[in-house]
Amino acid sequence: MIILKAKHNLANDPGPKSTRMPLARTLSTLWALALLLPLATSAQRGHLVPVEDPIYESVRALQERGYLLELNPVDLPYTEGRLRSSLEKIDRRKLSEVERYMVGLLETGLSSAVGESQAVVGFRLRPGFRVTNNGRLDPVRYLSDIDARIFQYVGFQTRMQTGSFSAAVGFRHDRYYDRDPDGLDTALRWLMRSENGYIRYDGKWISTEFGRFSRQWGLWGESATLISSNPRSYDQFGLRLGGERLSIRTILGELDSITGDGRFSGTAGDDSVRTGSERRYIAAHRVDWRPDKNWVISILHATLYSGPNSGISLKYANPMHPVIFALDNKPKNDENNGFLGFSVWTHTKKAVIHVQGILDDADILNLNEPASFSFSAYAGFPRILETVDVSSGFTAVASRAYNTHQPEGRYIYLLRGLATQFSDYVSLYGSLKWYAHRWVHGLTITPRIDVLWQGEADIRDPFPGNGSNVGTILTGAVERTLRTALRLAYDPDPRFFVRLDAGMNFISGADHESGADRTKFIAVLEFGFRLSTDRLFRLDF
Repeated sequence: MIILKAKHNLANDPGPKSTRMPLARTLSTLWALALLLPLATSAQRGHLVPVEDPIYESVRALQERGYLLELNPVDLPYTEGRLRSSLEKIDRRKLSEVERYMVGLLETGLSSAVGESQAVVGFRLRPGFRVTNNGRLDPVRYLSDIDARIFQYVGFQTRMQTGSFSAAVGFRHDRYYDRDPDGLDTALRWLMRSENGYIRYDGKWISTEFGRFSRQWGLWGESATLISSNPRSYDQFGLRLGGERLSIRTILGELDSITGDGRFSGTAGDDSVRTGSERRYIAAHRVDWRPDKNWVISILHATLYSGPNSGISLKYANPMHPVIFALDNKPKNDENNGFLGFSVWTHTKKAVIHVQGILDDADILNLNEPASFSFSAYAGFPRILETVDVSSGFTAVASRAYNTHQPEGRYIYLLRGLATQFSDYVSLYGSLKWYAHRWVHGLTITPRIDVLWQGEADIRDPFPGNGSNVGTILTGAVERTLRTALRLAYDPDPRFFVRLDAGMNFISGADHESGADRTKFIAVLEFGFRLSTDRLFRLDF
């Protein structure tokens, strides 16, 4: 797949008035169509299970063992209703002891209240803390010699659901938002920001939502090359058309603006009088085809577009405009950065394979600029023994991927990557997961080996000029990290969880300095609770 990126100045922008009214009419039409759908779909229950919830570990393990395959394994988050409906289809007589534990964990952790003529009103509270002796929560990427840090967090959500409609208000207090070494501080008042707040309609053939929450277009816990849960959640409109076999998904999101002099500050509006600002948006689409439950074949495309007067663009919001033909054809009202990709997931009795890749840029005219791409692959081998799964993963991101000549076109949100956080690297891992429930109920032990080669290029750095000596991948002095670690997960019940990742990092060429070798012990400990309740509430007298 080849895509040409053209970078030109903003021209012929129609201004805000030309986009607001058509958008309002379009969204009104979508909601009207949703209201006309049969109300028999009311049992679908539209509340989302947040992507950051560790409960997805059990979901993913069951899918690799052949269960819950009605749900798309590479399109998260799921709704509670669809997850519970899929659980009800499992023949419990065929489950092993470990699988029965996973199913029980999910059933107990999901709400069972359903409102037909009544509303279901409830709340979710998830407090916890993380402790690390590394500057990052990612233990593979050593940052600096610092003392241990504690990052407390509290997630809260109050919500209501009736029929196929749901609404939620949520916020998250997180100390790491203030200390994140890679992103901007995103929580000012009491270190809190609004998250997991939305209004949704969830029907059989169509669902739509407005809200702020995280998505993962890839396997949970693995790299995703187009849309991932790596950035802070951003405001978005989402639409799904179709069913389990064939569907179209669309995201239209508002990102952070950049100042007119090219700075990502998170407060571009404060500087707009002095320097101006560029407004930034993302439109991402995917078409999923599932010939059967054991295959998911997807075409992905996305555009990050921007400009001083940019707004909601119907051109980029339309999933039927292939990005390769829509980017630079007239009318060109905004600057843009386009991506075209694919995803293939397949499941057999002995293995699960997932490959995903995007092409950011390819110079097919002059043939003198390195290609920009991102690629990931995963192979899982469940039930090597009854209680043992084996898996491995590979990711390669080119030096210029997710970057562009114009700073506003960088594929980031508040300095965190919309797909991967870093570029110019190759990583590889292998792990063995042992469900040690016969010894300690709820305990999973995972020995793991990671290898990381990191070049000097970075998404957030200025884009290399035409005369720069920047290769396709692993440029400059490469830093290599070999990490051997032991991961422990303890889930005695859905209300309580512990995660520990402890290991030795053997680093050569640290900080991209030749001969700088280091050996560091790095550990990350997380401890958390889940508290929730739901009650039926009459909407009329």
